[in-house]
Amino acid sequence: MDKVIVRLPDGMRDRIKAAAERNNRSMNAEIVATLEEKYPAPAIDRAVLGWAIVGLLNMPEGPERDAAIANLNSKLADAGMTMRVKPDEGGKLLIDGTGDSG
Repeated sequence: MDKVIVRLPDGMRDRIKAAAERNNRSMNAEIVATLEEKYPAPAIDRAVLGWAIVGLLNMPEGPERDAAIANLNSKLADAGMTMRVKPDEGGKLLIDGTGDSG
C-alpha cells in the first residue's frame, strides 16, 4: 500500500470525519471510497483479455513472450485484477488468481 500525506483546508477534516461516522467507516476508508468514486480502476475488456491469453499461448518461449506476459500482468494490475499469467517450470502458461480484486 502507498502512504500519502495530504494537507487539508480548514474544516475539511471535520467534514470527512462526519461523513465517515455516517457511513460507519474510518476516515481513511471514507477518503479511499471517495477517491475510488472519482478515480475508478480502469476496466479491462474480458474478450480482449481472452484473445491476449490465446496470443500468449501461441507465442514461442523467449524474451518477446516474457515481455508480453509482463505487459499483460501490468494491465491486469492496473485494472485492479488479481489474475496473473505466468509460465511454469516447463514453460506452459498458468493463470494464477481469481480475476477481480473485490
